Amino acid sequence: MTYRLEITSSTQPQDLIALRRNLAQSNVRRVPALLSLPRGDYGAFIRDAQGRIVGGAVGELDWGWLYVDLLWVAEPYRGRGYGSRLMQAMEYVAYSNGLPQVYLATTSFQALPFYQKLGYDVWAMLDDRPKGYAYYYLRRQHIKHPPLPDVELVKDPPKADVKAVRQGLIAYNEQFVHTVPHRIAIFARPPSGQAGDGQILAGLYGVVAWDWFDLQYLWVEEALRGHGVASQMLEMAKAQAARYGVRRIVTDTASFQALPFYQRHGFTTFGTLPDRPPGYISHFLKYDEGEANVRNY
Repeated sequence: MTYRLEITSSTQPQDLIALRRNLAQSNVRRVPALLSLPRGDYGAFIRDAQGRIVGGAVGELDWGWLYVDLLWVAEPYRGRGYGSRLMQAMEYVAYSNGLPQVYLATTSFQALPFYQKLGYDVWAMLDDRPKGYAYYYLRRQHIKHPPLPDVELVKDPPKADVKAVRQGLIAYNEQFVHTVPHRIAIFARPPSGQAGDGQILAGLYGVVAWDWFDLQYLWVEEALRGHGVASQMLEMAKAQAARYGVRRIVTDTASFQALPFYQRHGFTTFGTLPDRPPGYISHFLKYDEGEANVRNY
């Protein structure tokens, strides 16, 4: 099968949706039990008297865990226990869906002591993400009977509410480190002029931020596997990230996915999550060009 590779920093929404859908379908073919696991996006919010969001948490339930992607409380409202109440709401989501385990990430300038007080344990760490700070991965398992949420809690939260939380967190982070994220998307498509030349045959997507390239999705159609397409896309992504001055990559893969592929390309495991999904292990991987060159010397 012939194909052409294209790289872009302005991904079309339909392309990213197709990439995620194809990857999800591939995962289900390998592990059909994924279809029976609870999943969904959730948001917990605190509003002021005018209805404006002054605190929020956003999480994703998938693969047997709840991942808290965002947590933010506006400065005038800190120290009142709102952060704890928002986290209790996220834990309630996990527990009520029969999956009493939560994981998240934070940096050394954010909320590490706060999460540790709530019973979260550090299970992995990256140095210099961003430069001069540490990036911690934390988890809490075997959550028992969290209280009923006393904050607004919704499934599939409105995009505007999620955006308000995200912007609040970004504004806080900007006090410590300024960053301009750069998206990298690479797609394999049929040659131009052929029928279906807009179809995605393979794809890679990630974001350069905080001095690392966060590789989020990598998928290749069955008919193209074994022909070096994934390796080509990965090398193109490395080169593009290097143009932004970044030579380190972080990603994760499950034990039924692509661990040997990443290991062949110089990635090493710096942390693991058990039973993500149930019966398998999620490996959190890093690639550092300097470390890889030393190993290959």
